[in-house]
Amino acid sequence: MAELGVTLDGGQRLAETLSTAAAQLSDLTPVHRREGEETLRAADIPRRTGRLADSSHVDAGPGGFALVAGTAYAGYVHARNPFFTKALDARKEAVLAAERETVVDVLSTTIEGA
Repeated sequence: MAELGVTLDGGQRLAETLSTAAAQLSDLTPVHRREGEETLRAADIPRRTGRLADSSHVDAGPGGFALVAGTAYAGYVHARNPFFTKALDARKEAVLAAERETVVDVLSTTIEGA
């Protein structure tokens, strides 16, 4: 019986760079932080005393971001005027585009080999 062998030139480099790309894409916190801050700036937060706006911030992590307001009455105000939800809806496509651009950039500049 004849032996059949396959050699993949650049296979090791491909495996290494795929691993590097996967590591870079496993944590998109910087993208989420940037997009979260943009979304927070886009939010039309009611300003009676300014405390609600002053208590608002972004919690960003590998999987996304959250807009948070730290006053005791934030939930009540948001229930009557969903200012964070409106900002998220308005920026949804921009956030997805930023994530997509990051993925394309990492894949196109990192992966090498076969």
